[in-house]
Amino acid sequence: MRMIARISLLAPGALVSLPASAAVAVSFVQPERYFDARAFGAARIGADKSVLRGIQRHVEQLAERRLAPNQALTIEVLDIDLAGQRRLVPSAGDALRIMTEATWPRIKLRYTLLEDGSEVAGGEEMLADQTYLRHGGRYGSDSLRYEKRLLDDWFTARIVERRPARD
Repeated sequence: MRMIARISLLAPGALVSLPASAAVAVSFVQPERYFDARAFGAARIGADKSVLRGIQRHVEQLAERRLAPNQALTIEVLDIDLAGQRRLVPSAGDALRIMTEATWPRIKLRYTLLEDGSEVAGGEEMLADQTYLRHGGRYGSDSLRYEKRLLDDWFTARIVERRPARD
């Protein structure tokens, strides 16, 4: 079983680290500047801790299931734009996330994959799925279902199969 580290939140503009397993380290760079990583609330810019934890846990689960024992993965999340667009519903006094074909999920990240201590893959990428509404619901009604699918596809392509990114 892998050890889980404590959550540490640093000053605004700093790096935010959330629990990490032994084979994967995920950090969030300046999450207060993320384009749209908020589940609810009035502010458009920034990130909710629940969104960051959900992304973190999902990457950890992918790594636990799919990384070889001699591999280590480091991921720095640089920006998140969740699927859909938050719209205020005045009569409800809350915000809803409206999904359209023009509001696909995007995650910008930088990663390094080590094998036996040597770098075998890495880079910076903008993950996006413009056809996210046409795919089946692998994660049911999970609030991060589109982002999780995006991460699944990226993890399989870059980390497991080591396919290069398209330009």
